[in-house]
Amino acid sequence: RDRILRLIRVILFEFLRMIHSGPMRILGDTLNSMLDPKDYLGSIRPFATQVQDCLREYNANNETRFIAVNIYPGKHSYFVVDLNNTNYDYQTAHECKTSVPV
Repeated sequence: RDRILRLIRVILFEFLRMIHSGPMRILGDTLNSMLDPKDYLGSIRPFATQVQDCLREYNANNETRFIAVNIYPGKHSYFVVDLNNTNYDYQTAHECKTSVPV
């Protein structure tokens, strides 16, 4: 778990150097074996927080938002972090048809 949290920074910094700075959605794929089955949200949050912290460390002007978590029985769970998607509105997100790269 700690090793994965450290690798997030390395991978994100490398990725961010290769891409443009527009809005994007980051999908985190987390093994359920690293999560607490009694508190999936609480135990996946450090991964999403690490992503957000790294994005802000890379560029202090980056805006991030922890959007969602999907827990699937079995091997994987997923979280979503938006980067610089300033048009995101929680109240109307289900109606939004704006394409955001993932």
